[in-house]
Amino acid sequence: MKSVLLIAMFSLAACSPGAEAEEPVVTETPVAQAATGIMAADGRPPEGTYEITLQDGSVKTQTLNADGTYTDTDSVGIVTPGTWRQERPDYVCFQLDDAPAPTCYNETVDADGTWRSIDENDPTDVSTVVRLN
Repeated sequence: MKSVLLIAMFSLAACSPGAEAEEPVVTETPVAQAATGIMAADGRPPEGTYEITLQDGSVKTQTLNADGTYTDTDSVGIVTPGTWRQERPDYVCFQLDDAPAPTCYNETVDADGTWRSIDENDPTDVSTVVRLN
């Protein structure tokens, strides 16, 4: 009986409010990634900075932010803001702040590692994507 009483006392002591509990480990995940868990075509989170070579050969830098906003910066430094959403790894949409609707792209990564982004409304409009970070 004494051993049962001792076990009960130790059990209560372990559960008392003064007992130290381990704090859970919390890691921060960007908002867009946390909300969807969807990765970009390269298998990494979509947020980051990219170099986009457009069909006409011009190059722009695109930065996708975790809050769903993005900026395009052209070769002369003109910055164009908008919003983005990644619905699945091979499909991403961008909407300029002053545009009535988004433009969406189907994305692939070829066997040689070339990342291509194809306008869903104009399959001849193919851009090449390189992740900078």
